[in-house]
Amino acid sequence: MTDYTQKIVYIGIDVHKKTYAVTAICDSEVVKKDTLAAYPEQLVKYITKHFKGAEVHTVYETGFSGFHLHKYLVSNGINNIVVHPASIKISARVGNLKERLGVKPEFKFNKSSNKIRDMFFQTISRYDFSVRALVVKKELILSSYLKAKKNECYNFFIRNLMSYDGNCLLNASV
Repeated sequence: MTDYTQKIVYIGIDVHKKTYAVTAICDSEVVKKDTLAAYPEQLVKYITKHFKGAEVHTVYETGFSGFHLHKYLVSNGINNIVVHPASIKISARVGNLKERLGVKPEFKFNKSSNKIRDMFFQTISRYDFSVRALVVKKELILSSYLKAKKNECYNFFIRNLMSYDGNCLLNASV
């Protein structure tokens, strides 16, 4: 068995009703591909057995399964990101990049290393897509409630963005 101690392993999970198809990448190489029964407990056991000592990052697309798997993975110390495929036109193409980079639920580009920034731009520069951004000057927020509650502030702006999106986002929620 390969020693993954102090290595970073990225695992893409294709979530189906009865199975999870997993692909693991380490050092830019596919190191494992398996199909497991769709039980979060079994997936965590699989990850801890095969990638002991590694920093593991997982990603899957939302769908019928919702966030149950995400909550379970995170509660068991596994970094996970859930991608909404309808909101990102190129999600299938960027999915592999997210696995390789270990993108966390909130990707903070400005806190990424130069290597990750370079990989990001090299990968996305090949595709035609558009980006929507919301920039907020936090010091101009008047509501003491929103100032005190970071997540509520974030949710407030995302809800407003979704309300005035020109019907681009379908079935989106916060």
